[in-house]
Amino acid sequence: MEATMARRFVKATINDVAERAGVSITTVSLYLRGRKSACSLATAERIRESIDALQYVPHPSAGRARDKATRTIGLVLESHDDIADTFDGRQSYHERLNRELGREADANSYGLLRYPREIRRAGIAKFFLDGRVDGVLLDLDFDYSSLEQAAAIMPIVLVNRQLNIPKGCGAVCTNEDDTMRLALDHLWQLGHRRIAHLASPLILPVEGVDAGEIAVAASPSSGGHPAEESPNDCGTRRCRAYAHYMRERGVFDPALIGTVGSWCDALRGDTVSILRRWFQLPQKPTAVVCAGDGLAIALAQSLSVLGLLCPRDLSITGVDNRTAASEQIPPLTTVDVPVETIGREAMRLLMRLMTGEDVPADQLKIALPVNKLVVRASTAVHG
Repeated sequence: MEATMARRFVKATINDVAERAGVSITTVSLYLRGRKSACSLATAERIRESIDALQYVPHPSAGRARDKATRTIGLVLESHDDIADTFDGRQSYHERLNRELGREADANSYGLLRYPREIRRAGIAKFFLDGRVDGVLLDLDFDYSSLEQAAAIMPIVLVNRQLNIPKGCGAVCTNEDDTMRLALDHLWQLGHRRIAHLASPLILPVEGVDAGEIAVAASPSSGGHPAEESPNDCGTRRCRAYAHYMRERGVFDPALIGTVGSWCDALRGDTVSILRRWFQLPQKPTAVVCAGDGLAIALAQSLSVLGLLCPRDLSITGVDNRTAASEQIPPLTTVDVPVETIGREAMRLLMRLMTGEDVPADQLKIALPVNKLVVRASTAVHG
């Protein structure tokens, strides 16, 4: 069985750069401080190449060799500021995830370092290699090649990601076939066949769906294109699972897939635009599976613009089981995602990598089962 290389992270030092370039530490230090005239162009080029090859990142303590673990884990996770989430002020997915990561870190005597917004948005992994952390948990989209380079040196585990995982990275996510099956089985048993899907920003193409078949909301603030958030791995997998489920039953209609520019901030008109399109079809949808609770709440609130009611005119389901889902009128039927299990398994996988354990390749990518649907008043029997 193929195994990963043991990777106990040791930060490259200024000494390593100097040795590789064949110059003194003083020369490297002067180069880093911008005094390029302190050496020849050829020497400066060797220093630059050594820095790139070693993935060296200067640090206030650079120049002092570090070969001890920091017992600190870096967190590169979405926050409310990143997603402008107006719906989940108490028990959101990200709050639950952060809380579980904190518990697991405390139980194993690790500290947590939350990277600032400019690093989260830069999407470049070299910032992780400045010697402050022993490993990183990440749930944002970062440059693929820089992640692969960083993962060759430092343990990195991606959270809720399954598509396009860079070589060397671990990944923990939920099985989105389970997620969609729970919601769709529920609606199917209630007699619904014209079931639509409201998707998050998608990574195109979506397997099983022609990109030209997807109805894209044209919101005024985005110039006709949803641009609030980056295309999302999780939402893409949910859309793919929806299409597969409906095709298997011979009722797939691409006109019933709509996508908006944000997981949550869809009340600007995107959901109204999608609803208008759906209800102008010869065969209108009777139910909608939304990729997340934020979208489901936005959709339910947008129905009133068209003089419609949930679930009388449209049954709606969400995903995540946020606190806000139970507080809506009507309360939202939703899939309860095992967020705490995601956090716990991601942290445990990262710790195995940080201690140098040889983790078999088939254990580097974990897809957790989803098996709980919370049925509330937003869904009803069709007809």
